[in-house]
Amino acid sequence: MDLRSYYQKMRDVRAKIADAHVVIVSLGTSDGGVAGELREVKRETAAQLIVDQRARLATAEEAGAYRAGIAEEHRKHVEESRLNQFHYTIVSDTQLQSLVASQSAAQQKKGGKP
Repeated sequence: MDLRSYYQKMRDVRAKIADAHVVIVSLGTSDGGVAGELREVKRETAAQLIVDQRARLATAEEAGAYRAGIAEEHRKHVEESRLNQFHYTIVSDTQLQSLVASQSAAQQKKGGKP
C-alpha cells in the first residue's frame, strides 16, 4: 500500500467530517470485528476507521438515538449514585441533648413512654 495515498485519503475523509466527535457504526471484518456497534470517537479516529473500511459514519438518526441512549444511561447512573449517598450531620453534645430532650417531650405529649 502506498502510504502517501493512504494518508491523503485520511486527510480527505477527516476534512469532510465537520464535528470534532462523531458517531460511527462498525462494519464486520474478517478478523472478528462485529458489525453494527455504535461508538462516539474523535474525527481523526473516525477517518482512520473509515479509510481502513472498519466503520462508517452513522446517520443523523442513528447518532441521535445513540446519544439519547447514552444520556439516559448517564441519568440513571447519576440518580442511582444520588440514592446511594449517605448523608450525616455532626452535632455537638449540647445539640444532641437538646434533640433528645425535645423528642422525649414530644413522646410524652403523645402519651408515649420517654
